[in-house]
Amino acid sequence: MTAQTVVIIPNPDPDISQAERFLTWLDEDADFFTFQTFDDLATRGDKSLARIIHGTLDQHQIDLQRLQWRRAGVYVTVNETDRKGRRLANMVRPRCIFCEWDNAGTRLPAWPIEPHVINETSPGKYHCYWFSGDLEWADFDALMQVMVAWGSDKNARDRARVMRLPGFWHQKHETPFQVRMIAENERMPYSRQELLDAFPIQSAQPEPEAATVRPDKDHHQWMSVVVRLAGDAAAATWQDPKAGRNAQVMSLGHELASRGVPEDYDTDALRTFEKTMRPTNASGEVAGLNWDNEWAALKHGRRTALTGNKPTVAHGAAIADALLKGQDAKARAKAKKILVDRPELQPFPTALLDAPGLLGEYVAFTTATARMKQPILAIANGLAMLATAIGRTVRTETDVRTNIYTLGIAPSASGKDHSRKVAKKLLAAAGLSTRLGGENLASDTGLLDAMHRSPASLFQIDELGRILKTMTKSDKGHLYNIPTILMQLYSSADGLFLGKEYAGGERKDIEQPCACLYGTTVPSHFFAALTHDEAEDGFLGRFLIFMGDEEPPEQFPVMCDLPESLVTAIIDLSARPINVEPKGNIDAVQVPRPQVYRMDESAQAAFASFNAWVLGKRTDHRARKTGAIWGRAWELAAKVALIIAASRVPAPAVITESDAVYAIELVRWCAGNMASCIALYVAENEVESVNKRVERIIRESGAGGLSMTDLYGKTRFLKKRERSEVLEDLEAGGWVFSQTAAAAGNNPKGVRMLVHAAFAGSETA
Repeated sequence: MTAQTVVIIPNPDPDISQAERFLTWLDEDADFFTFQTFDDLATRGDKSLARIIHGTLDQHQIDLQRLQWRRAGVYVTVNETDRKGRRLANMVRPRCIFCEWDNAGTRLPAWPIEPHVINETSPGKYHCYWFSGDLEWADFDALMQVMVAWGSDKNARDRARVMRLPGFWHQKHETPFQVRMIAENERMPYSRQELLDAFPIQSAQPEPEAATVRPDKDHHQWMSVVVRLAGDAAAATWQDPKAGRNAQVMSLGHELASRGVPEDYDTDALRTFEKTMRPTNASGEVAGLNWDNEWAALKHGRRTALTGNKPTVAHGAAIADALLKGQDAKARAKAKKILVDRPELQPFPTALLDAPGLLGEYVAFTTATARMKQPILAIANGLAMLATAIGRTVRTETDVRTNIYTLGIAPSASGKDHSRKVAKKLLAAAGLSTRLGGENLASDTGLLDAMHRSPASLFQIDELGRILKTMTKSDKGHLYNIPTILMQLYSSADGLFLGKEYAGGERKDIEQPCACLYGTTVPSHFFAALTHDEAEDGFLGRFLIFMGDEEPPEQFPVMCDLPESLVTAIIDLSARPINVEPKGNIDAVQVPRPQVYRMDESAQAAFASFNAWVLGKRTDHRARKTGAIWGRAWELAAKVALIIAASRVPAPAVITESDAVYAIELVRWCAGNMASCIALYVAENEVESVNKRVERIIRESGAGGLSMTDLYGKTRFLKKRERSEVLEDLEAGGWVFSQTAAAAGNNPKGVRMLVHAAFAGSETA
């Protein structure tokens, strides 16, 4: 494998509920399935991604998701196997017949009996399944030949066929597509005879009318017009990379209506547009077509043709919702402003909960002994604890060290303190209590004294958000310098940190400091303490920030001792030789010679791909003043990968591909959510701060919206005029919109409801 072959794409997390539902259809009583993965990139042909996996989805969900991250396609063997392979000899019995419909741009036939399940595997391409419990192999072979006559792929009729598993991603093309179940027929499985009656084996072809794509005689004429117009609209999206695709879709609708193309062809038009449109949105991010928004835009374009007006440029879900409801005047008013993409917090990727190696052991024990389970926070704390135990003994070829700052954010009384207690007990049991810094930062001088005593130290700080809020006040001189010292310690990990100069006192320098910090806080304290200065000066960029569960699962664990294996492993980590160059008898001024950990070829390729992706994010996010968050993403991922690799003792000093992929996806999630949080919470001035506070209040009310009466009760900190100005700004910017709730009681005209744009287009909204 060469250094250019591995491709990592952003968070292609599967919808496991879809996969589970389909497997239940396939065989509700099965105690295993035979999964298959292949490299989805034909030009790459990575044979390491071709794997046969026998077992349940629960057993192999993590493995399949990690393979998906490397751009592997995930399939399941349709018929039952003997669990020894998926060759013809391994097939035990047929479960169904199926049709692989690859005729994009055409409708499915009018089947004589309805399929039980229809999956869309890419735009306009489908897999249809008819399940049966009493099929024989001879029936299967003959019926699959009939399926070919109906239009099924002639190469997809064998007994050992694998088909794409719903919920996972089809990644052959530049824009990934999530395979999904689009239709289910709840009737019982068909009998063998019902299938034979519906699809007579004697007939070589289906009845002409049944397979007709469309009944109208001008179908080919209309399709040629549709393909040409949609192709022109798609081509226009490449001319201005910063322009949205929404405007071109509206123009397409206008042209379709102007030429009299029936609305029956609108789906074909959008599918054709989707195939050749620019794959990136206005922010430069790879993004598929938002069908709800673009369908509304297409219909709006049709209406403008009827009124004689040209379509207006529209951006965002709020405008699309207005178009869908026929509120053209409202849409035109909103279209005067170009909306910034709505920031959204993403859930923690399920596969990352299965942390590798010693980190995974720590997380498992911490979660099992917690009153409230917070595995995400345990990962954050575990990284800082392991980094402290490893200390100054290792580095990468690019001189990245293990020093790391992590922060866990979760509400009060949600179990934030448990992982801190476990980490403290574990380091003490391993004889490393001297590496535990104080649990409160009273001054920058105190912080430096602790680091001088122990150059590898872990500071576990509760309510860090409240402390940071105090630190940002320049009149608190003893605290104001702490963020600066933390940044300097972080950046000096590969060299000499020069201490403070005092009149008549000796300067206390520190060689290669390994300062590690794990803080916890509630969201309101943390984000109230931050300004755009912290976002831009790199302070936040040095942190990996983890959002814990707001309502963690509760349990009643039995108290138990630390596992001996875990304590021994920490002792082994700390016992690694530091290869000190003598320079005195004080640890802080001795010069370590760390062991070098090298990335294997696949790990290098993964980081090269991630670096290219990060560069794009930095450019995109500079306009939102969050580019600094991505500035250290590569370095943070390298730190995490080094910590994971160096936690394997004894083992070769190598960072593997699996280390790299886990670290990259973890940092991608942390940095992405941090950038979204800054956009949601951090304000540059008092006006923006108030606007964002009111916006969050409306957003937290959900899709149903918030009445003006309720808004008044929640914003009593504002005067009437101020409240009106805030609402005017939010509506003009498209962040919220008004709608009238159904009339009830003493309100015959209905109630004005304020709804956040994030919920535009939802059924409730």
